[in-house]
Amino acid sequence: MKTGIYIFLRFFIKIALHVYYKKIIVQGRENIPLNQPVILVANHQNALIDPLVVAAHISIRPYFLTRAAVFKNPIAAYLLDLVQMLPVYRVLDGFSTIPQNQRTFQKTNQVLQQNGSVLIFAEGNHSIVRNIRPLSKGFTRMAYGALAANPELKPVIVPVGIQYSAHKKSGSSAKISIGKPIPVDPDPSQAVKLTRQVQTALKSLVVD
Repeated sequence: MKTGIYIFLRFFIKIALHVYYKKIIVQGRENIPLNQPVILVANHQNALIDPLVVAAHISIRPYFLTRAAVFKNPIAAYLLDLVQMLPVYRVLDGFSTIPQNQRTFQKTNQVLQQNGSVLIFAEGNHSIVRNIRPLSKGFTRMAYGALAANPELKPVIVPVGIQYSAHKKSGSSAKISIGKPIPVDPDPSQAVKLTRQVQTALKSLVVD
């Protein structure tokens, strides 16, 4: 039942996006591996449009990490759950909410253990300024958490560049550029190096 609703919503969202945008270009779909744990790391320029435009135009069905504030409305929370969005609590939401992130990371760990995929906007917030901002450590935490639970896993990071010709203008264009997968070194001490690799890859995919 939930799968059927997801497919319907994805189809509806795709139609709506193509009505609003004159052109949506997707490059590099072949770079997303199948039957392997995948963490998609994307830049974040256009609020809730970013996860929707990605979800509607790739073949896999990733879980999305998005800011918890959008889940406050019960109806919105129900719909977001249907399209596999998970809440991420930030300091802005109050220090008392931060421990709730543990449930989200438990869920993403479960998804990766089953060779599923997760998409995270690692800049932490959105901005229409065309640059790649410093990346948070959330995606490396997920990768090394999955490896700690199962050292036999082979997770990869796939950078996803999203950009718009005019963020708030109907009839403009959007482009999704999917980069080559980056293997996760099983040594957790390489987390900082991995973050730099992903940041460099993202900068090569968008106008920075």
